[in-house]
Amino acid sequence: MKFGPPASTPKPLPLAASLNDVVDARRALALRQPPALELAADGLQVLVPPDANKRKGTRPGWNGGLYAFMRRALQTPAGAALYARLNPMIEPVFGHTKFNRKIDHFQRRGRAACRSEWRLIMTTHNLQKLHQHQIAAAMA
Repeated sequence: MKFGPPASTPKPLPLAASLNDVVDARRALALRQPPALELAADGLQVLVPPDANKRKGTRPGWNGGLYAFMRRALQTPAGAALYARLNPMIEPVFGHTKFNRKIDHFQRRGRAACRSEWRLIMTTHNLQKLHQHQIAAAMA
C-alpha cells in the first residue's frame, strides 16, 4: 500500500442537486471500506483514529472523491436537514437494544467476534420488526 497523495488528483464531484443525490452518495460512502480497516488488513495497527484532529496535514486518501463530496453536501442546508433526520431514525435502535433487550455489552472479546455478535443482534432486531409488521398486517 502506497502512502502520500494519489498519482492523479480526482476531479471534485458536483454538489448534490437533490436530497436523493446526498442519500446515494452517503450509501456509496458507507459501502467503501475505511482506510483504517485497509491498514488493519495489511497488519498495521491504527493508533490515531480517523478525523481525531491530531494530524497536521490531511489524511492520505481522505481528500477528494466521496469524502469531499459528503463534506460539501453536509455544508448545504439540504444536506444538514437530511443529516438531522438521521438521529431520530438511528438512535431508537440503540435505545431498544440497550434498554428493552438489555444488551449493553458484548459477550465475546476481539474485534471480529464483536462484529459478528453485533450483526447477530441487529439481525434479530430486524427479524423482530418483520414479525411485528406481519402480525399487524394480518390483523388489519
